[in-house]
Amino acid sequence: MKDILALGYDLPVSPKGAYLLPQIILSDLISIRKTILILQAANTQGDMQNILEQLIEKENVTPPHCSWSCRESILSRLKRYLLLASSKAIPCKESKAPLVSFQHYTESMKRQACDLYYALQGEFTQRQTRERISRLVSTSESCGRYYSAWIQFFKDNENILLYLLKKKKELEESFGHAFYEELVCGGFGTPGEISEFLLTRLHARGFDHYLPTVRKLLGCN
Repeated sequence: MKDILALGYDLPVSPKGAYLLPQIILSDLISIRKTILILQAANTQGDMQNILEQLIEKENVTPPHCSWSCRESILSRLKRYLLLASSKAIPCKESKAPLVSFQHYTESMKRQACDLYYALQGEFTQRQTRERISRLVSTSESCGRYYSAWIQFFKDNENILLYLLKKKKELEESFGHAFYEELVCGGFGTPGEISEFLLTRLHARGFDHYLPTVRKLLGCN
């Protein structure tokens, strides 16, 4: 069997409920956030345009306020996943509220990225450029907050918890330690509760051979 901690998505499916979609959404969100932070550190117009094309793709750029085109970019894909999760009420009807807000801010990121791409082709001051990039950074933070609010509805899902723990380094590098702590501890309890819950669930599912690796991931002796 493949290493579930190395591949992330390949943890065997539990009988109740989907768990892959929140993992895929988080993976895309982290990629988007990393790209925006690289954009924030860029110094030249050319570098900024190249980085923006990673988010929206050059062929995907249309005039301002018409930012959704026929070719899918990572931001378009993220929106599609969010629409799917919302339409299927994953994992429950109550979880749709943060998903709707998450969708709204994803659309805002796409629009802001396209507008900035066009602005960089014209005469735009450095101050105006930095202001627009700051708005992109802020919008991506809002997406993170609504992902965190959505993930609270998966607190009984060991698959998602294990994936979040595996993504600790990337989450802290992209969104900060405080965000990671709120995402995991806010949704799943104290470190002690998380450890007991995860080890108990995996043992019950017959994954005892994974427990030493999981204990290491949790920082247990």
